[in-house]
Order: sequence, then C-alpha cells, then structure tokens
Amino acid sequence: MTPEDACAHFGLSDVYHRKGMYDMALAEINEAMKLKPRWPFYHKKMGNILESAGDIDAAIGQFEMAVSLKPDYEEALANLSRLMGDKKVAAKPKKAPKC
Repeated sequence: MTPEDACAHFGLSDVYHRKGMYDMALAEINEAMKLKPRWPFYHKKMGNILESAGDIDAAIGQFEMAVSLKPDYEEALANLSRLMGDKKVAAKPKKAPKC
C-alpha cells in the first residue's frame, strides 16, 4: 500500500471503526482526506467514526461538509438530520415528572 492510495486508507478506517478502534480509524480517514479532501464519502465516514466515538459536534461538522460537497447525499443528510434532532431534544429542559 502506498500513501497515495486513499481507498486503502478508507478501507483501513472502516476496519478500525468496526473494531471500535476510533483513534486508528480517524488516523486512517485523515490520511485518505489529505489525498482527496473534497471527497464527500470520506467526510461522511469521518462523521460516522466521530459519532461512534461520542464527538457529536465534530460529527455534525463532517456531515455538513459532506452535504456541502454533494447536496443530494442522502446518507449524510439523514445522519445530519438525526443528529441535529438529537441535539434539539437534548437541549430541551427536562420537565420534572408529575406525582
């Protein structure tokens, strides 16, 4: 594998992501993105990894970038909508239960 092989880095990021090795997955997807920074699929993958790692704000940023590069990217739009909805729900104050 050569450093220029963005697809190999993407593939490795997927393997590491599935194994829960988020730091390694992020390192690999970062390498892929250095080679193809405007490839929306890499931004979506990074968003997925960041979401799995619990960094929701950063994940939202990556999904937004994917959509800005490919406005009809349904998976990224769905992820973005779901996470933004989750943030709206989380931002609402919780009501005390009625006795």
